[in-house]
Amino acid sequence: MKKKALSYILIIAAASCWGLISIASRSLTALGLSQMMIILARGVVTTVFLGIFLLIKDRSSLRIKLRDIWCFVGTGILSVVFFSFCYFSAINAMNASVAVVLLYTSPIFVMLISAPLFKERITPPKLAAVCLVLMGAACSAGIIGSNDPLPLGGVVLGLGAGLGYALYSIFSRCAFNRGYGSSTVTFYTFAFTTVGTLPLIDYSGFAQVQVCPQMWLYCLFIGLLCCAIPYLMYTEGLKGVENGVASVVASWEIVAATLVGVLFWGEPLSLLNGAGILLVIAGITVMNVKRGEQ
Repeated sequence: MKKKALSYILIIAAASCWGLISIASRSLTALGLSQMMIILARGVVTTVFLGIFLLIKDRSSLRIKLRDIWCFVGTGILSVVFFSFCYFSAINAMNASVAVVLLYTSPIFVMLISAPLFKERITPPKLAAVCLVLMGAACSAGIIGSNDPLPLGGVVLGLGAGLGYALYSIFSRCAFNRGYGSSTVTFYTFAFTTVGTLPLIDYSGFAQVQVCPQMWLYCLFIGLLCCAIPYLMYTEGLKGVENGVASVVASWEIVAATLVGVLFWGEPLSLLNGAGILLVIAGITVMNVKRGEQ
């Protein structure tokens, strides 16, 4: 039980860190970096930081078997690069708030994939929790009651982002089952993320980037506090709970991101936003209630 409680704490802490990402991403965008450049910066900082850390502390964590490399291609390219590309493309194709809601279809994909692969049961409490989270995301994003038509291409991209987001939990579990620890999974995830992002960069855009001390500070911020540290915590948290449970608990990011918008960017907190936060919390609570079905 203590291990499960610690897993919840780690996943919520990770989601809280992810919710801070707009602080760095908006600042880096203002300095001329494109979204893919930001993803590359995040991957490079995370890979270098973890690589140096593991070389000093535990070199054995850097050893992987060639036959297992597909696990890290899965977490790094099929998950992080794919979901980032789909997510940012969806934001460009439709209202950003709708893209956020579609991204948080990820718990559905996690449950559907984990059921046959890892024999995780799809229970009524899990389904109820997913519904609460999706409604909470829709309220927090302010799209409930909107009459704006949804472009099909944007919807497909948004669902692709949700699928890609879900694949991190799936491939991480595969790596765990082969004996790899959270630091190994996180390091190789972002090593492959960096490699996978390189072909997607518009290198001509580097001429518009304002290189200054603030840019490097924000790159460190987004690489360490919004990536390396939370991914280590989330990956470690996956060891103590099922994939489906973890994906719902990670939706705390919606709450954190909403609060960051209010506190840092002066965005208004409406009754609908507040209702969305409460619904997300309710969904997480449902997943944490003791029940005989699990």
